[in-house]
Amino acid sequence: MAVRLSAMYFLQFSVFGAQTILLGGHMRELGFSGTQISWVYGTGALAALVSPVIAGWLADHFLPTQRIMGLCYLSCAPLLWWGYQQASFESLWLTMLLFQIVHVPTMGLSNVVALYHQPDSRRIGFVRAWGTVGWVAISWALSLHLHFWDTWQAGRNHARHRDRPREDRWPGSTVSVCCWSPAPS
Repeated sequence: MAVRLSAMYFLQFSVFGAQTILLGGHMRELGFSGTQISWVYGTGALAALVSPVIAGWLADHFLPTQRIMGLCYLSCAPLLWWGYQQASFESLWLTMLLFQIVHVPTMGLSNVVALYHQPDSRRIGFVRAWGTVGWVAISWALSLHLHFWDTWQAGRNHARHRDRPREDRWPGSTVSVCCWSPAPS
């Protein structure tokens, strides 16, 4: 079970890391001001005020926690795709707010799942550390990819390159499938 929980954290923070890394450059290439970029990144803080309470209530009363996480991640991928299609500040801000509303609750819900399924609480730190590894791994992978992409495609406008969102959708899609798989007996 520790391996599955470690994979959950790894993929969860890969999603968060990928969108965080790519979003700033994307907005800069669209010509957003520093203030606009900070407002888009601030959507995470706004979502953190409301969405964990709602997701926790849903998990307590209606659906198992892992199902709520699965639904959240199934919603994350199309929202990120839609967000990268937006060229105006207002539409991107609204899309990223919706993304954060469904993504932020997974932070707390993943801890609930891990603490429930890991009988030895001393191992939670080891399991949780894989989230950091996921963030670092996706950061390095995307940095290398973007470095080589810029070398191979010098002068190309990356803001119009629509394949880029694929790089941050695969971890979210994978973790949503993991949430829907049956728990071991």
